[in-house]
Amino acid sequence: VEVQVLTLDGVAVGSSFSKSIPGPVNRARLEARIEDIDTWTPESPNLYQLRTRLMKGAEVVHERFDTFGFRTVELRPGDGLYLNGVRILVKGVNRNGLHVDTARAIDPEEAWNDARLIKAMNANLVRSHLPPTKAFMDACDHLGLLFMTELTTWQKPAMDTPIARNLAYELVTTYHNHPSYIMWANGNEGGFNKEVDELYSLYDLQDRPVIHPWALFDGVDAMHYPHYSHLEKALKRSWVLLPTEFLHGLYDGGHGAGLADYWKLIEESPVAAGGVLWCWADAGVARTDKEGFIDTAGNYSADGIVGPRREKEASYFTIREIWSPVQIPL
Repeated sequence: VEVQVLTLDGVAVGSSFSKSIPGPVNRARLEARIEDIDTWTPESPNLYQLRTRLMKGAEVVHERFDTFGFRTVELRPGDGLYLNGVRILVKGVNRNGLHVDTARAIDPEEAWNDARLIKAMNANLVRSHLPPTKAFMDACDHLGLLFMTELTTWQKPAMDTPIARNLAYELVTTYHNHPSYIMWANGNEGGFNKEVDELYSLYDLQDRPVIHPWALFDGVDAMHYPHYSHLEKALKRSWVLLPTEFLHGLYDGGHGAGLADYWKLIEESPVAAGGVLWCWADAGVARTDKEGFIDTAGNYSADGIVGPRREKEASYFTIREIWSPVQIPL
C-alpha cells in the first residue's frame, strides 16, 4: 500500500510512504509525519487529498482519493472544547434534512444552499438527528462548518444493541475522514444505548469525543432548554456545558428572543463550550393532495430560523449580529 498526501490541486506534500500487507491479514496501518501543513478550522477550512494505491510490484492494482483536513479536537474536563489546541465556542444550529417540496430527498444544490446560509448567519456548527447527505458534509468541509450527528431513535427507547452496533460502525467509517465532523452523539433525550459507547473509540482512529445530547455524560452536560436561572447555576459547576438544544424557536417568539442574554452568560463562562439552537428551518411538507398545504404534523418543529423555502426571518439577522466574530460596543 502506497500513500501520498496532495493538495487539492494535486501537488505532493511531503514524501510518499508505504507498507507491505502481511500474508492473509489483508490490511495495514500506515503512519507518517507531514511537515508545514495548514490546519483545518471554521475560519480557514484548509483541505488536502490522500492518494492511496494498492501496488503489486510496480503495477497499480487500485487507486482511490480521499479529501481530508489536518485538525485535532478535545473536550477538556472542566474547561471546554478545543480545536487545534485553541478553545472555541460552538455557535450551532440543529438541521434535519427536509425540504418543503421534496421532503427527505435533498439534492446537492439545496444541501450547499443550506450550508452557505448557515455559515452566513455566523454559525459554526450544525447538528442533526439523522446522518447527513454526502453533499452536505462536503459543503461543511469546504465552507468551514463543524458537524455532529447521532445514533438515535429520537427519544426512548434506545436502539437495540445488535442494530446499534452495526449503525455505530457505519457512522464512524462513513464520516471519519471529514474534518468538519468533530464529535459523535450516542442517542438523544434518553435514547442512549450505553453498550455501544466504547465502540466509537474502537472504530475511530481520531478518538473524537462522544456525548449524550440532553444528559450529563463523560464530563459534558448537554442539557436541553435550560431556563436562564438554570443555565446560571449549571455554569458554576465544573462540567463542560454544551446545550445541544436551546431556545426552542416554536415557543420563544423567535430564536433571536433572549439569545443575547443567554450568550453573554456562555461567553463569560470558563466551562461553556457554546450551544445549539433548535432549529434551522420550518419543518413541513407541501401536500400535493391538499393543494400545496404545508403539513407540519401539528407543532413538531413548525417554526425555524428560516421559512419552509429558506426565507430569512427576523431572527436570522438577530443571530447573525449576536454571533458576529467582530463586536463593536455602542
